[in-house]
Amino acid sequence: PSWLPHFLTGNYFSQCLKHASSKNERNHFCIDCVLDGPMCHIGLQTEHANHRSLQVRRASHMDAVRVHDIQKLADISNIQTYTINSAKIVFLLSRPQDRIAKAATHWCQNCNRTLTDPTCFCSISCKLAAARIN
Repeated sequence: PSWLPHFLTGNYFSQCLKHASSKNERNHFCIDCVLDGPMCHIGLQTEHANHRSLQVRRASHMDAVRVHDIQKLADISNIQTYTINSAKIVFLLSRPQDRIAKAATHWCQNCNRTLTDPTCFCSISCKLAAARIN
């Protein structure tokens, strides 16, 4: 989808300057208004109420999105999923490799990060990068 590169490059979890109050982190993305970039929940409710949107979450200090939310909007097949707070998530960007797992049998086809199951990519951005090459 054309909105996906904009979604992946968003600067999430920074303070919303337009709606400056505590806990107004920019962790939402309106798919219908791509160029508006990340926004807080107040901006989403007041200016984008009837639009399609995604909520970005933090997992292991990285931006992620729930599988249930994004699978209706983009093809996330063959991307490693993780379970955080009983919800399946995928990471937006590739994660740094802590150490090389000697027993690893699966690697991301884009960044070579070790994977725990027979998927092809560690993140949405790695799948998108591989698709651009092919």
